[in-house]
Amino acid sequence: MPQWPKSPRREPSTCVNEHPDRSAFAIGLTTCATLALAACGGDSGGDSTEAFCDDLLAINEASDGMSDEDSVALFQAAADSAPNEISSEMGQFVDLLEQLLAFDEETATDEELTELADSAADLDESSTKIDAFATENCPDLPADFFE
Repeated sequence: MPQWPKSPRREPSTCVNEHPDRSAFAIGLTTCATLALAACGGDSGGDSTEAFCDDLLAINEASDGMSDEDSVALFQAAADSAPNEISSEMGQFVDLLEQLLAFDEETATDEELTELADSAADLDESSTKIDAFATENCPDLPADFFE
């Protein structure tokens, strides 16, 4: 099962001009995006279902204890091999994964938080398409890979 980056945490804000519930929102957003996109990745379109499925299996096998950089590299490899019909969706996922890893809740502005939320919301339909494609075409993936 892929290991996802830990969501950033900080103490709730006590300043009058800050949003005290922003921390909870960011953590919830990170968790939802991660769960919704559990098997995604790139944007070139390798048009190879077998290679794509092999890359997803490699992610599943290597995920325990993987660094964030290694996770991105494996998902990018899956994106690069993704068949054309899901290649743009895989690219969206890799982009979001990189945004999540770079997100610093302590220094993020409201605008950056909104952009991250918008990116995650745009991915809902894409992740459903990727999930359906992999479920149909990658029979060796564990049943819980997308959970």
